[in-house]
Amino acid sequence: PEILNIENLATAQADGTMQAGKALRITGNRLKLGGNGCGLYLAPSDENGILNEDESDWIKVQETAIFRNMPKELNFFVPDNVQTGTKYSVIIRTAYISKNISRKEPVEIRSETVTAV
Repeated sequence: PEILNIENLATAQADGTMQAGKALRITGNRLKLGGNGCGLYLAPSDENGILNEDESDWIKVQETAIFRNMPKELNFFVPDNVQTGTKYSVIIRTAYISKNISRKEPVEIRSETVTAV
């Protein structure tokens, strides 16, 4: 997967911010979620953008919050439990290749940090 842009749909800006309960759009390549072990997560990062590797602290975006799941675009509602002022990296794990084909193991991409406002 490749992330090219993250846009806050509430403000129509790609300014590195997101808001709890509001929509976020990720554009790129090979983003479609599918297969075993797939998921979309928000992983907290420190002030220097260093990702917290402890997955128990990551916030999983529920499938019902994802309203566009395409190879070049993912749109979802940011979970309500993001902390204002905290930086997060968007983690995409997918095993999707095509309609009837999945990888044996999911692949992962991590975004630059996005700040909850």
